[in-house]
Amino acid sequence: MIDKIFAKSKENGKIKLVEHSIAVINVSVYLFNQIIKEKINFNDFRKENIKKFKQELILTAALHDIGKCSKRFQKELNKCELTDDGNYMLPKTKKNSSHFIPHNVSGWAYLYYYCKNISDIIKNNILYHHTVDPTFGKKTVLDIVTDDDMVKSKDTYDEFYKYMIRYCNDTYGLDCNIDITEAYDDNLDNKTVDSVSLYRQVIANSSKFPTMMDSASKYLIIRSIIVFSDRFVSAHYNKIDLMRNNDNSFFEEEISDKIINSSKKWIDNVNELKDEFGNSVYDSERLVEQNRLLEDIGKHSNNIVSASAGFGKTLVGLRWILRNNKKALWVVPRNVIAEGTYRSVCSERDKMGYTEDDISIGLLITGQWKHGSIDSDIIITNIDNFLSMMIRNNMAGHLIKEIGCNIIFDEYHEFLCRQELFAGFIEFVYTRCKFTNSKTLLLSATP
Repeated sequence: MIDKIFAKSKENGKIKLVEHSIAVINVSVYLFNQIIKEKINFNDFRKENIKKFKQELILTAALHDIGKCSKRFQKELNKCELTDDGNYMLPKTKKNSSHFIPHNVSGWAYLYYYCKNISDIIKNNILYHHTVDPTFGKKTVLDIVTDDDMVKSKDTYDEFYKYMIRYCNDTYGLDCNIDITEAYDDNLDNKTVDSVSLYRQVIANSSKFPTMMDSASKYLIIRSIIVFSDRFVSAHYNKIDLMRNNDNSFFEEEISDKIINSSKKWIDNVNELKDEFGNSVYDSERLVEQNRLLEDIGKHSNNIVSASAGFGKTLVGLRWILRNNKKALWVVPRNVIAEGTYRSVCSERDKMGYTEDDISIGLLITGQWKHGSIDSDIIITNIDNFLSMMIRNNMAGHLIKEIGCNIIFDEYHEFLCRQELFAGFIEFVYTRCKFTNSKTLLLSATP
């Protein structure tokens, strides 16, 4: 039955659901291996480990589109339009005023009701891998699974679920129970869609605070990887065979080189730069201090640098990026600072003798690209745009850069405030430092 179930419409490649799901698993695992540390000391060490973390990612990828097993979704698929976050929806007309349940919502409800062995972190990431239509916010799990279409489609859901669990067990060495139970929780008739938080709640004064932080990081990482992988596979549907067959060279070229690492070979040439009279282009005394600093911070993945105005923090930041030879984000507090930083970084790049082709620099403010694009080698943005990718589904595909690339948080002391952005900033710094191979540099002129 499932060999006739499609993930994509004719217009978008008519890819079968099994093929799409396997490709998403493979891209997700590739990214996990690239970005995540091999050893993580979980706070809840008795229950959590890297193997379980990776298993949750694989199962989320395998089941993220299980809601597409809906008979009505399959019937209406070629009539649907893609939303800006890649979801399929019927165009809103009087005739179509009653939409079918979105596949992320129906998939979440099916897993909650029937699959006891699937963790909440998997189910909730499946719910939020697309925007959650507020029309269905008050629907309970029971409302959704007793919907006429879902009742008629259950055999297909079951078949796909069992097939993907077996695939994950056989291919990735998982040992997951494929049993399908029913109504394991008496409270599910009160579990509504909008009762599920987009991110994990962390309570600062709780005795479980460290464990909560780990859980929040896992959730952020899984969502970042799944959303990117789903959209990447969809955008490259003509290469589905390469992704399904785990073509590592394709992944390196299209994901690692273009998204995270730099395929260019940058050199920090500042010490060799001379003017026409043979003198150093940069202040020699200041250069000695900068060189010493760069040697020190080069020994560690995460550093805080407090330096007074005039020390040349912008030059230090740019040289740090070049020495690591990895794409980077440069995050500042406000738009006006972002614009000034963009001009300064471009000026330093030009002074080094590099061009835009050598080191491309993008500027993202007010949700728009003023210069460059998401593919730029260095992206300069403000903290609001940086954090908006956590909650704006049309931007969520870029979250992978925020956990996978190197980052400079410039004038980071301004992010330490009572506003909501403080929590987002802390979660990103904690996640990057503890879970990922990415490097973080925090700069400030305020000690």
